[in-house]
Amino acid sequence: MAALLDTPVGVQGSVPALINVEDYLRLRFASGGRERPAVDCWGLYRLIVGEVRGIWLAEFEGHEDPLRIARTTQREAADGGWVPVPDGEEQPFDAVLMTGLLGEGRATMAAVIHIGCVVGLGKMIDIEEVGGVKVRAFRTTTKLRARPEVANRVRGIYRPAALVASPTFTEVDGDAKLVTAAFRMAGK
Repeated sequence: MAALLDTPVGVQGSVPALINVEDYLRLRFASGGRERPAVDCWGLYRLIVGEVRGIWLAEFEGHEDPLRIARTTQREAADGGWVPVPDGEEQPFDAVLMTGLLGEGRATMAAVIHIGCVVGLGKMIDIEEVGGVKVRAFRTTTKLRARPEVANRVRGIYRPAALVASPTFTEVDGDAKLVTAAFRMAGK
């Protein structure tokens, strides 16, 4: 993981920007938070994509309901605004949609209400009320083992259609290393 933590943010345009997770580790959780220093999971994802790639996704201002945000994102996916990513083909800035528990007592149900941001092969950065910002494995690879309490919550990986960079990664000693920095524009 050191390679990802030490990777500087790239120059936008000719080289895809990478995520320097250290820029986000000190943020704290706030329900409905959309900017520094306090964010929720959507706020963190939006902040990363906006700061590093210059693409500002919807704020969902005033909408602290994670189920509503998840349903809107899934509806946009069906309309082509988010592209499903096949397992193992994730790239930095892809969104990892995860389940969480809603309600209390007998009314508790599992629903897609959490989002993380891919930072490398099988790794994401996310924030939760308990535990704060973490970089962790969301799936198991040959060099990486995801904890079941994380991997079992993943319901899909999606890429916002607005993201057009497509770097190729490979695993080297358990870290994701940039292999090619080809910048591919959609439709060309």
